[in-house]
Amino acid sequence: MEHLTLGFIGCGNMGGAIAHGILASATLRGTVSVGAYDITDNARPKLEQAGARWWTAPVALAEECDIILLAVKPYQVQDVIKNILPTLSPDKTLVSIAAGQPLSALRAGLGGVCAAVQIMPNTPALIGEGVFGLCFDDPALRQERKNIIHTIFAELGTVFVLPEDRMNALMAVTGAGPAYVYDMMDAVIEAGVTLGLTRQDATAMVAALFRGSARMVEESGSHPAVLHSQVTSPKGSTIAGTNHLARTGVRGHIIDAVLAAAARGKEMEKE
Repeated sequence: MEHLTLGFIGCGNMGGAIAHGILASATLRGTVSVGAYDITDNARPKLEQAGARWWTAPVALAEECDIILLAVKPYQVQDVIKNILPTLSPDKTLVSIAAGQPLSALRAGLGGVCAAVQIMPNTPALIGEGVFGLCFDDPALRQERKNIIHTIFAELGTVFVLPEDRMNALMAVTGAGPAYVYDMMDAVIEAGVTLGLTRQDATAMVAALFRGSARMVEESGSHPAVLHSQVTSPKGSTIAGTNHLARTGVRGHIIDAVLAAAARGKEMEKE
């Protein structure tokens, strides 16, 4: 695998987490060098200590790096592309993790100067457990670049390669998904406190509950509905609880929440 330099424009929570994940990876060490730029120097000390090279201007970073990753606010993406465009060339690749900026928008901003990749992460990437959607639909993207980008993000979590028209669905499911999970966790914690558990104990119990349940889905290979049926014994307390969820339409509300996030994602692409 060729040695590449990956430059980050934007080193906030998500950009910084991805950069640190790469720098900490034994698999990527010696293959990927990291460069970084941010409008503030807040992230600089830790990134330099981890082995990144800090740049003081995005144009200089883009000129020297093989892959340029934009980790800026969605409304800033096109301005950054315009700023660095003179430094780009066909041998470079631009990657964006900004919501609301589909691959077609990135390609339009680049005007064919270099290939682009859209990536949709989620916040568990901050602890190395992210879900990443990768869109490799740009016909100008070379296979070796696909391979290295896939390898990089597979080191940081679980990767799904999707066509552009499925990236918004992934955003609604996994990008916004942590918020749905946290809401459900908080509700169960509150119920535990109401029943007399301490908040500390209830929080630890619920975190373990969600972690274990997710592993059951992954490792058993069973559909969640099958696992649900295994928990709900006749005339038991669990069936009483799940019947209440069914009567109050919780399942439908969760589905509607995902669809609402997807609808908002489509609106953001037009803004």
